[in-house]
Amino acid sequence: MGATTRAAALNGQQWIGGIYPPGDARLHWAARQISDLHERYSVAWYGEVTPALGLTDGADVETWQATIGTSPTQPTISKRPEYSSAWPSIAFDDVGEALISPLDLSASNTACAFIVADRAAGMSAAFRVLLEHGRYYVSATGFSIFAHPTNERIYVGIGTAGDYQDAYWDGYGSGRHVYAFTADASAGAGAQIRGWIDGVEVAPTATSGTGMAGSFGNDSIYIGARSDGAGGLERPMNGNVRAAIALASIPTDEEIALVSHALAVRAGVAI
Repeated sequence: MGATTRAAALNGQQWIGGIYPPGDARLHWAARQISDLHERYSVAWYGEVTPALGLTDGADVETWQATIGTSPTQPTISKRPEYSSAWPSIAFDDVGEALISPLDLSASNTACAFIVADRAAGMSAAFRVLLEHGRYYVSATGFSIFAHPTNERIYVGIGTAGDYQDAYWDGYGSGRHVYAFTADASAGAGAQIRGWIDGVEVAPTATSGTGMAGSFGNDSIYIGARSDGAGGLERPMNGNVRAAIALASIPTDEEIALVSHALAVRAGVAI
């Protein structure tokens, strides 16, 4: 049974003539998976880029209107990413652009994030941030999803310098993917991070670090780069972000698979 079949069967969806019904019914199925996730776990933030946002191609994005939670914004003109109509998404260009939204995950030692992105290969330097909550490796405990462009890996890191864990997956360093990652401070070191790529759980190529201590704190979510601690941005990504979800708890494996497929349906990603 393929990954899509498994995900559909998990929610009792046995479509006649295929896994999903055609047209609008397929989109309604996808929307319901995301809505159900929010009802069960109280999603902290969910944003999706669609033509309904009313942006013009190439326009600077000051505010990404969120479906759930506080909309990410960028008050500084030179740090604003652009809207791309080709694959409705927000484009970041490797020079220091980011959108930021206050986000409090302090009530939990767990976190889950989904992100739909199309990332360019061959970015300069190392470790480009797709999404980060808090300040990974700096003071407050953080949760970061980032890429290492020269070796085509996707990384996830949790914790702070001296007390952290990270994991990486080879072979997913560029291209269009639906990612889902979870962090659980109660798990043992080496087992705190799990990852689903394109709807299927994939074991990390390697993990390292001593584990995470403490909660994620009351901080902000950064998309496309992160704060450098001095009013600027660092680790900017080169690529496009279509959708993202963050919550302060970990859904079941079945729910993560379903939501991953729902995001793929809505974003037109073949998985």
